[in-house]
Amino acid sequence: MDSNVGLAIQCVGVLLITLLSNFMRSSIKSNALRYWTASWACLSVSLLSLFLGFRLAGKQPLLYSVYFFGEYLSALLFIAGCRCQALDASLTRKHSYYLLPAVVVALVLPYVSRNFNVLFMIHASILSVLFMVSYFTLMEGVRRKVETTNRKLLEARDQLELLVQMDPLTEALNRHAFHSLLRRPESGQETASSGSVAVLDIDNLKPINDTLGHTTGDKAIRAVARAMRSLVRADDMLFRWGGDEFLVLMFKLPQPEASRRIEKLNQILEENCERWIGMKVTVSVSFGVAGFTSLSDLGQAIEQADKAMYAKRNHVRGISRVPAF
Repeated sequence: MDSNVGLAIQCVGVLLITLLSNFMRSSIKSNALRYWTASWACLSVSLLSLFLGFRLAGKQPLLYSVYFFGEYLSALLFIAGCRCQALDASLTRKHSYYLLPAVVVALVLPYVSRNFNVLFMIHASILSVLFMVSYFTLMEGVRRKVETTNRKLLEARDQLELLVQMDPLTEALNRHAFHSLLRRPESGQETASSGSVAVLDIDNLKPINDTLGHTTGDKAIRAVARAMRSLVRADDMLFRWGGDEFLVLMFKLPQPEASRRIEKLNQILEENCERWIGMKVTVSVSFGVAGFTSLSDLGQAIEQADKAMYAKRNHVRGISRVPAF
């Protein structure tokens, strides 16, 4: 096949691609597609100039310059489309300076040699560099999008894990969070935690629910959680253990000091409940405290604190016999 025929076929093919891209722009709103359409249009003009240059011997330097510049401009617009697609970056006025070396090379290159094959080898080397830039631009965009997606997935996972481990009423941790804590020894994590555990029970939640409604009962539960947060430290952990029960882990705090802290709870409730709940309601708490030396013996410490709590609660309710365990 004659080279002019092959070049003519390329011109027609690129022109059809240009028209197709232009039609796609009406239905696909994409700045990247706009740059790529302009790139195909420049390539069409460039190939047409080369076709004419092969047929018009006297105009070859000028037409070759148009051909070279058209392909460089096409490559630069293709890079711009890749940047827009990958990095959501548009062209600015300063990017026009990249046209200067393209103009210089396009004007000088036709006079380097009379053999077009030599000129084309130099030209192809320049184009290969430009298209490598477009490739790495796309890869950088893909890398950033993957990193952004992974970061969002990690944030979503952390939020879901937080929601799974949090009691929605009091924003305290729940039993799921507690059991996750107990699984640390099984996974080989630090087990040398020590401190005190307190088990708390609201003495009169059922009468509040029965006489004032569950909405007031929920406010009473939140009031206990709020009062408890005013007593614990930042590293301590507050769990909603059941309907009217809470559990508090106070790390590296001896049992006597933990007991002194918890004993202030009823006083705080007495002073603040009316303001927190919005009506005059008496809320009191029974509690038990026990010490633990590691997470492995935390279960036994909770049983001891639970027994002590039941003893105090039964005393408050006027029950002389402590249930057997």
